[in-house]
Amino acid sequence: MQQLLSRTFCFALILSLACTAESALARSVEGYSFEESVRQGGTVLRLNGVGVRGASVFKGYVAALYVPEKSGDALWLIDQPGPKRVQMRMLLGADAELFIKAVHGGIQRTSSAGQIAELGDSILAFDADLRRAGAVKPGDLVTIEYDPALGTHLALNGRAVGKGVAGAPFFAAFLRIFIGLHAQDPRLKADLLGARGAS
Repeated sequence: MQQLLSRTFCFALILSLACTAESALARSVEGYSFEESVRQGGTVLRLNGVGVRGASVFKGYVAALYVPEKSGDALWLIDQPGPKRVQMRMLLGADAELFIKAVHGGIQRTSSAGQIAELGDSILAFDADLRRAGAVKPGDLVTIEYDPALGTHLALNGRAVGKGVAGAPFFAAFLRIFIGLHAQDPRLKADLLGARGAS
């Protein structure tokens, strides 16, 4: 009986340690945790990197990039097949029009004329989804994920918003804002490419 209790205690201890280790597999930035891996449909996506958009006290959001296979090569990540995900934990509030303006400016800056022409009405479709989402507040979680079969979809605090954007070109353009050749924030780009650790 004592041996059975001892084995039961050991099993419970091992299970407890395993759960603790699993919960520790998250990266914390600005007080928010990002899991090292997430499941999107039938695919496990891994955290490629996480960083803060902004400077000094003017920090807009914490962004995390999830991909099927981690890499420090931005162009390869953009073209990597399979689902991908960008998560943004808001540090400042913003209305939909400000968000739309930022996306438009980012795409204009980081995509070529040919790439933008390839988007067609995709930008307008994403604009409509952002307007449906409405204003975001500090602490809100904005998720933009790409599924090869379904296109790009927006979620706010885990709730799907809008109709989505078909095709791969839009998510590639969106990702170039963060990690493209002319990415808007070089420090955030470095973090998303895994160049610097975060704690």
